[in-house]
Amino acid sequence: MATAVDEFEFFLEKGWSDGLPVVTPTETRVAAMLAGTRRDPGDVIGRIPPALETATVRVVAVHAVMAGCRPEYLPVVLGGLHHMLRDEFNLNGVQGTMHGVAPLMIVNGPYASRIGIHGGNGCFGPGFRANATIGRAIRLLLLNLGGGIAGIAAEDLGVGPMPGPTVNPGVQVGGATLWIAADKGDEQTAAAWDYIKFLVEPEVQSRWAAATGYVPVRQSSVDIAPISTTYVSDPRFKVAFDQLVDPASDVAANGPVLGPLREIRVVTSRAVQEALTGGDPAAALSVAAAQADALIAAYNANAGR
Repeated sequence: MATAVDEFEFFLEKGWSDGLPVVTPTETRVAAMLAGTRRDPGDVIGRIPPALETATVRVVAVHAVMAGCRPEYLPVVLGGLHHMLRDEFNLNGVQGTMHGVAPLMIVNGPYASRIGIHGGNGCFGPGFRANATIGRAIRLLLLNLGGGIAGIAAEDLGVGPMPGPTVNPGVQVGGATLWIAADKGDEQTAAAWDYIKFLVEPEVQSRWAAATGYVPVRQSSVDIAPISTTYVSDPRFKVAFDQLVDPASDVAANGPVLGPLREIRVVTSRAVQEALTGGDPAAALSVAAAQADALIAAYNANAGR
């Protein structure tokens, strides 16, 4: 005799939820959801990184049902996912970063009002079905198709130094930069400088590096917990630091002068995704190199170089 299955527990046990019960996506409910769009159920919206599973209109509708959406919300979910999959959004970075980030979608125009999206007081709080379920549908797609699940990663993933044209290449100088504007007055300038000094204190850099995975900017930080403990318990995190402090002479270590650096990062990220998901690494990197060269040539031409 078959044992009755609790559909709510079933989805939770499978890991197909965000931690809360979902609406069971029966054929009837999915068909009703699909009535909210004129698009063909088989139309492909895109592949959601980093797992790169394919999102079709029907798959998006299934997740919209699970999230508790009404059919008229489906076009917004489809549109939001479409724009999040654009290269400029860098969804792979959003999904894979160790920073505390989350997508934010702003919907305006008459359709937003028509379906009840609330943009006034308490719009981030409870009580507004459209706000809550549209965002939840997006999150379920990122979880179930993209694999963006916190704390779950390939534990056997190895880490090596960044390759380059020499035997022991240096690393390209890059990253974010902090500036103190010159026209903010003595008091604000002094406060900004105090803040920067605080940020680069060894103890602060140790906590920051351990929490984010980024490389500390002070060598003395690596001898202070918690980053000292992290480097011992998981040496993969120390590979980048060791390469950064290696005195090897490499022209690339001076830092790239690339106008289209942002676009080239997108190109290389796409190539890495292709290689890691079964594509031919040599072919993917060859395409990326050609695209990067074209971007640099176009930038130099526009800059008159």
